[in-house]
Amino acid sequence: MKRAEPTTFEDRLAVSVKLTINGVAHAFVGGQVPHVELRLDGHGFLGTVELRVQDDKSSGGGFTDELLASFLTADLITAEVSVAAVYHQPETSQSLQPIAVKGLVTHKSVEELLLRRSKDQPILVRRYRLELADPARVLWTQHFPCKLYTNKTPQAIIDEHTGEHITFTYDWSALTKSKPQWFVHLPPEREASFYDFVTWIVDEGGGVLRYDYGQQQYALTAVKDTSSQPQALFGDDVHTAQLVVPPVPRHEVVVADSYADGPRSETVTQDQSVTGVRHDRPMRSPISQDVDDEVTLQRSRLRLPKYEAELHFGRFPTADVVPGTRLTLAAANRWSTGSSLVTPTWRVRELQLCATGRAVPLDHDHQSTDTGYTVSMQARLEQSDDPRVVLPRYRIPWYPAYVEGKVVSEKGEEGEKTYQTKRNATTSLDEYTVAVPLYEDQKVTAPFEPAQGSGNVYVPSYREERVLLAMELESSRIERLLVWRDGAALSMDVQGEHILLGISPTSNTSLSHVYDGKNPVLAILRTHDDDTSLVRMSEGTVLVQVQELQDGNPKSGTLVCTLEKSKTGGVTLKVVNDDGTVTQTVTMDGKQQMELKFVGSSETSYIKIEQDKITLDTKDLVINARNTISCKADATATYESTKDTTIKSSANLVQSATSDVKVSGSNVELTAQSAASMEGMTAKVAGSQSLTLSGTSQAQLSGATVKVSADATLNAESSGMATLGGSMTTIKGSLITAG
Repeated sequence: MKRAEPTTFEDRLAVSVKLTINGVAHAFVGGQVPHVELRLDGHGFLGTVELRVQDDKSSGGGFTDELLASFLTADLITAEVSVAAVYHQPETSQSLQPIAVKGLVTHKSVEELLLRRSKDQPILVRRYRLELADPARVLWTQHFPCKLYTNKTPQAIIDEHTGEHITFTYDWSALTKSKPQWFVHLPPEREASFYDFVTWIVDEGGGVLRYDYGQQQYALTAVKDTSSQPQALFGDDVHTAQLVVPPVPRHEVVVADSYADGPRSETVTQDQSVTGVRHDRPMRSPISQDVDDEVTLQRSRLRLPKYEAELHFGRFPTADVVPGTRLTLAAANRWSTGSSLVTPTWRVRELQLCATGRAVPLDHDHQSTDTGYTVSMQARLEQSDDPRVVLPRYRIPWYPAYVEGKVVSEKGEEGEKTYQTKRNATTSLDEYTVAVPLYEDQKVTAPFEPAQGSGNVYVPSYREERVLLAMELESSRIERLLVWRDGAALSMDVQGEHILLGISPTSNTSLSHVYDGKNPVLAILRTHDDDTSLVRMSEGTVLVQVQELQDGNPKSGTLVCTLEKSKTGGVTLKVVNDDGTVTQTVTMDGKQQMELKFVGSSETSYIKIEQDKITLDTKDLVINARNTISCKADATATYESTKDTTIKSSANLVQSATSDVKVSGSNVELTAQSAASMEGMTAKVAGSQSLTLSGTSQAQLSGATVKVSADATLNAESSGMATLGGSMTTIKGSLITAG
């Protein structure tokens, strides 16, 4: 909607301008200020000033331009501008204050006016033009800090950036509460300055940014100020007045929390909303209170406007009209009783003033404190109880910022790759602690979540691990990991993957998959100090090994145990002692044989089992059965000894054969402690040289037929009684001797 053309009036004003450059003040008044233009908002101001400075001393005049030299430098200029009426209207209050601002110069130029009528065209007058604004708008729009704050109040953080030209006061409890993290992220390439940042914080928090023109300072408050007493504005001051109804919001707000274990959607309604028109405010938080707080905030921000008034003054007003001033337009002060202007109490939201000096000689009112101007003044009024807050237009800061950090853990010893989480007392959620080296190792928290890979894999980030933090204004999260752990990286030659778990190089478990040529090899190695356990799977082979090392060699008193399974070589179980002098091996090749082998420092023993044969090779063989021993051969059986052989039974000893039994030796001795028996269908006892049969008590030889013969001499003799008898007895010989 096009605004009405400004109304002008003539008046004599006292305009003063003071410029301070490097501590030196330059003052200008009256005719030296031919033009001044100000736009005052509730949150700051913009202004333009023109100065006319004479410099004619070299031509015999009395004026010297002392501004030029410092004006042309790059030094910062502080500008103070004051505009006041000289002749007040009868209704004017005696306490009426000048319209005054104090700011910083942003743009400047100077025009040199030459005296063309003179031969050398001397410069007798210069016209200076300056643009100025409130200090925060000037300095903070060029201020792009990126800085981390922990456990500080927002108020303290803002104060850190005010400097000598900016002053803030506060009346907002939200700014006095310490926050675990505040990350100011304002890289210049994103074009959001600190001025945008503060305005954004005020807007998001539902607060008020106000510029106090009486004190020339800023205020951050929770609500608009209503403490001042309203002033009466007379109807004669106003040439025209227009009532304006601002655009009405037709939407409702939906706060939508996407937390999957408890999604929640809350709608904030308002009387003028149109069905289906909405502003969604998505968020993600497991904390129900966070959703409640957001709903409360959005409800406070969804404010319906009230109609406003735009005034065009026909004379210099009889009341203060700087933004923030409360006014009444009462019928008793020459306002129409039927006007909608008379009912509300108003607040000045915006003031525009333009004063241009009349066309007069250059030295007119040059030394006077006031001069005549053509003036236009417009004011925008809002109703005093209008809850809406008007803020400067701003760019939203860019988040998240990506900053490197290192995970903090107080568990274990220094250098160990331990991890640690802490329970947040407010949210009851577990969190990492991460130090940010760039910002003096300040510590922030990040959710203890499976940010990398699958939730099935529980591999927490460990102490000193370099991580990339995605940092929001008040929170951080681990975006990703930045470095391979020492010992985790593999040579490119093996084209492998590796998972290294554990707290240190001497206490860990390694899971690796590499290529040996074109064959994949999977290995799991557990290490605790010098104790290791290995499972290795390669082409057709599985190896299981346990050992403990000391200085790279097996530790004294320990064993190296290895189990190897091969699809071509079978299964091998091997145990080696600490110095390698004893090796015990069990081999099952799955084809030809099984073997149990003991290799010692001096001897080797083994048992080899083949399909049709068992071979046992040892120095000494001891078989001990606590019950029976049974040995059977379907074919021949051979028992051989190069030295003495003893077969002993504590009970009966039975030897039998279905065919012949042969016992031979240099000397054969058969001894029985009681009876001894030898029996056969045909029995023969013979001695190639001699034969002796004896009994210490008695000896008996019997049979159906008994024959005793000798090729030489036969001698039968008894030291006692001898009897030879039978039913028929025959004694014969070529010579028989009896007696």
